[in-house]
Amino acid sequence: MITMQQQSILPALVLAISALTTPLVAAATSMELKTALQRLLTTLPGEYDSEPQRFFEAEYKTPVEQQHARMYRAFTRIDAPEIGPNVVVGVGYEGGKSGTFKDGEFLVWTLAIDDAQRAVRMTPWQFQKPADYKAIATDAAKLQGLPLAALEPATGARGCAVLWEQLGGQLRGRSETGTCDGDWLLNDDELWINVAERADQTHWRFGKARPFECFYTYQRGGGLKSQTLNGFRMHDQGAAYTSLSSRMRTDLGPLSSS
Repeated sequence: MITMQQQSILPALVLAISALTTPLVAAATSMELKTALQRLLTTLPGEYDSEPQRFFEAEYKTPVEQQHARMYRAFTRIDAPEIGPNVVVGVGYEGGKSGTFKDGEFLVWTLAIDDAQRAVRMTPWQFQKPADYKAIATDAAKLQGLPLAALEPATGARGCAVLWEQLGGQLRGRSETGTCDGDWLLNDDELWINVAERADQTHWRFGKARPFECFYTYQRGGGLKSQTLNGFRMHDQGAAYTSLSSRMRTDLGPLSSS
C-alpha cells in the first residue's frame, strides 16, 4: 500500500531520476554522432561502380524499364579549411569511369554533427564555374585549399542535405526533404542510393571498387621477344582497359576493323 506521504514523494523521485539520466542520454547520443561522423569520413571516400548490378539485371532478364544503367561515382576527401574541417568532393559518370560526366553529381559536401536532428548533416555545395574544376574532380592534391568563393549552395534537385545515422552495422542517409535522392545506405563494401527521379523507387547499387596497379604482356611479331607494359591503374567492379600504347601499335601494325 502507498500512503499519501509516499505518493507526494513519487513525483520528486521521478524528476530527480529524469534529471540524472537526461545528461547521460545526451552524452551517449553525442558519442554516437561523433562515431557516425568519423565512420562516414572513413568509409564514404573511394570509387563506386554499379556495373555488377547492370550485368545481373540484364543476365536475369529484369524488365527493361526496371534495369539500372551503369553509373560510376567517386568521393574524395580534401583539405579545404576555408570551407570546413570535413569536406568531400563527389563526382559521377554514366556508363562507367570513362563515360559521360554528370554535371549534377559534381558537388562539394560538408559534413557536421546536427544535434537538433540527432544526425550527421551532409550539406551540398555546387561550383560557381564547374568547368574550371572538372579536370581535377578526383584529384585531392589539386583540390587542396579549395576556396569558399568557388562555391555556392546547391540548388534544385541536388540541393537537399543528407542526414546520416548509424543503422546496425551500416550508415543510413535520408534526404532532408522529399525532392532529392531519398535513401542512402553505406557499408564497407557497398553504397545504395535511391534516386528520386526513378519512378520505381529502386536503389542504384554501387560496389566499392578496389584499385589495382596492373600490367600486361603481349607477343610481338617477327620472332621478337614478348613485351610487358605496366604502370596503369584499374579498379574491380567492372573496369576495362582499352588503350594501346604507341609502342604496342608499332609492334602490332595496322589493326583490322573486323
